[in-house]
Amino acid sequence: RIMTQRGDNHLRVFTSEKADVPIGLVGLSNIALNFGTASLWYVLGNKTYEGQGYTTRAVSSLLRFGFDNLALASVSAWACVDNRPSIQVLEKNHFRLAGRLRHSHRVNEVPVDRLLFDLLASEYQPVDDRDLASSGGALS
Repeated sequence: RIMTQRGDNHLRVFTSEKADVPIGLVGLSNIALNFGTASLWYVLGNKTYEGQGYTTRAVSSLLRFGFDNLALASVSAWACVDNRPSIQVLEKNHFRLAGRLRHSHRVNEVPVDRLLFDLLASEYQPVDDRDLASSGGALS
């Protein structure tokens, strides 16, 4: 609730085509219009829809809003090194690997690395069915 009241966040709930029930949330946070930057994050709350491209498409739609409506120049995101579905969401949205923060996150009390990604406005391309089918593996 607090995030929705702050001007440096933009959140969107997403649904499946099958039902008008929320299945996930995408957000742009730390929006700095003076720098043209923001941080992207996402969560698929209903794992029944994992691997069907919903998160990938929701991220693409939010990026379009950020680049077109907020005039962002760059969006950054991170994923834990072993979270392949999350990394694929970023890759399918044309993010590039920018770096690695070692032992900067904990999963079950075990330190893990975060992979840092970024995307410039000039690199943004809407996701289409070919993007969803490429590179194999599960999609989120």
